[in-house]
Amino acid sequence: MNKTNKMTKEIKKTSAEWIKEVGYEVLDPDGWDRGNLDYSWNKEKITMAEFQRRLVMSTVRRKFKPS
Repeated sequence: MNKTNKMTKEIKKTSAEWIKEVGYEVLDPDGWDRGNLDYSWNKEKITMAEFQRRLVMSTVRRKFKPS
């Protein structure tokens, strides 16, 4: 499989979907388009790599599950 085919097979989800998988809460979404945050967070489909890039540019808090 070449690089182009691999890229087209990457899973894309909205940030609202990705956040459920990572255990963080975004407090200040600096990594997202704040001018159109609803679209950027709830509708735009991005890869996990892009989601992680945006996450590190934002203020986040780790969610802990009670034991």
